[in-house]
Amino acid sequence: QERLRQAEEERRRAERREMRRRAKEEEERKRREDEERQLQEKRERERLKQEQQERERQRRLEEAAERQRRMPKTCQTCNGTGVCQSCNGSGYRFSAFLVSTVGPEAMQQYGRVQQGCESCGGVKQGIRGPLNKGDGKCACCDGTGKIWPDLEALNKSLSPKARTMQAWASTPML
Repeated sequence: QERLRQAEEERRRAERREMRRRAKEEEERKRREDEERQLQEKRERERLKQEQQERERQRRLEEAAERQRRMPKTCQTCNGTGVCQSCNGSGYRFSAFLVSTVGPEAMQQYGRVQQGCESCGGVKQGIRGPLNKGDGKCACCDGTGKIWPDLEALNKSLSPKARTMQAWASTPML
């Protein structure tokens, strides 16, 4: 009887040890699964964060490109000075008028005479008539030194997707 009781007691202890070992293994397995799940969640959050940062960077690049596209360009005619290249901003040029005989009895004026610069809006009147000077400003950029882009023409050259994105960007959010 005593042996049976000891054997039964030993069997119960072995069962309890086995149950504790199984419970410990189960806890360890759950802990590893939780750690793996948390690690995957962390990786997913980092991936989403990187994607968001990349989208934001791409958006900023597109905005910078759009700003650059809308910026005025330096006038190629006057190299940004804004003055007429023909008359250097004076509004007139000199012309030489020759006569067959020089003397006080000449009927017309002759020699080096100011003429209005036609490049910047003056009138080349010839030897007769009053001097009509130009404004001395570059005719291409109207004296500003910059040429503003034609946004309508630029928008037509955009792809349909870019036009849609531009329209969405200009729509106010409610």
